[in-house]
Amino acid sequence: MEKFKAVSTPNAPISEGDIERAISDYLRSAPRLWQNFFSGPPMPAENFRFNIFGQQQYLLLKRFDFTKIPKRVLKRLSVHLVKQFAVQVELDCKWYWALTHDIAHSPAGNRILVSWELGEAFTTLIAAHLAILGRAPSNRAIQRLNRVIDDSLTEPTKHLVRNNNVVLEYLSYPVLESLTKFALTSIVNSNGRVLTHFTDGRRDYVIGNEISQLSVLLRCLERNATQFLGKPNLETDLRDFRIETERIIPTTPARDGWDQIYKLRIVATHGVTRPEYRSALITNLICMLLWHLFDDNAIDLALQRITTRPSYFPRFPHDFYPPIE
Repeated sequence: MEKFKAVSTPNAPISEGDIERAISDYLRSAPRLWQNFFSGPPMPAENFRFNIFGQQQYLLLKRFDFTKIPKRVLKRLSVHLVKQFAVQVELDCKWYWALTHDIAHSPAGNRILVSWELGEAFTTLIAAHLAILGRAPSNRAIQRLNRVIDDSLTEPTKHLVRNNNVVLEYLSYPVLESLTKFALTSIVNSNGRVLTHFTDGRRDYVIGNEISQLSVLLRCLERNATQFLGKPNLETDLRDFRIETERIIPTTPARDGWDQIYKLRIVATHGVTRPEYRSALITNLICMLLWHLFDDNAIDLALQRITTRPSYFPRFPHDFYPPIE
């Protein structure tokens, strides 16, 4: 696999329009390249991810240094990344998730990880996305490295990493639900008991009601982030993410994008059948929520510190960015 490096972004500020144009360019060019790479029938859900098929020049990570993207754009980058799912879950997601993880472990996000009961589960979720064993054997040196890795690790370790998709399928939903309740602490407690009157746009909820549906919590957050959290941009970004979700997962007049995500969560929780593979979609939503919960005044400094990390210096345990391919 090609080793990617953070690009040197021009001095002009990166705008959301720049991101949108890059995504549009990707969606115009990547499908044709994909057809040359894969000739079978379309696969459901997110069965293809992180493949290299000649699309490198169209990736965001080849055009922009993610640490130089303004925080307002980073907060809604998930809206644009899920558009790439029309082709596959792209490497751009991998870089965004790694950056989100590192900001969460910086002064901008430490308070959240300490207070949020599933903060460590979030770290494990991102680690499962990024964990790899070996590389495509493109030369003898990599072939030798892969043999060393294969001989050095225990079979359970190799099985766990090579089947990380199973971990992701079942871990992503509780992390999302827990984070949503954490964001709504002033409205509902961790058990879903309503603490103050609100509406999710479909019905009113009063003190003492019990909420067990993730869809209600997400609709509540989309509708009430300004009133209860003082975050009007979160309402906008959640609305746009929901609209993109509805393009990926067909809805009905009675079901919106949040209903569809809740339906996926129910399948994963009850274990009747294997859940549909949507962990990348859910992880992008988790990352969006986290960026809005980070300490806004500390994000820029945290990004700057990541930018100036010496590449030759050994990584600390919580340094995931940039992801190692």
